[in-house]
Amino acid sequence: MWPLITNYCVWQVAAEVSAVSGVKRTTVETKKKWSQMKSQTKEKVVSLKKEQSVTGGGPKTETDLTVQENRVVGVAGEVCFQGISTGIDTVSCMF
Repeated sequence: MWPLITNYCVWQVAAEVSAVSGVKRTTVETKKKWSQMKSQTKEKVVSLKKEQSVTGGGPKTETDLTVQENRVVGVAGEVCFQGISTGIDTVSCMF
């Protein structure tokens, strides 16, 4: 039952995006595009986080997240991009 609900939701998103963007995408193409958007946004979030921890002078190398990237983070959830802040480091738990 769960895959049917998920596929229906993706189909519905694909139909709505196609209606407003003029780009007709199938459910498979929509899933792939969403996956690519999440992956690219995650790379940028990680890069920005690394840049924040760098010390020293020099110009800022990364730009802030775009409106679209902020929406991807909002929909997917910050945990997907930044991890669980109260989590434990599994390396420190090894014997």
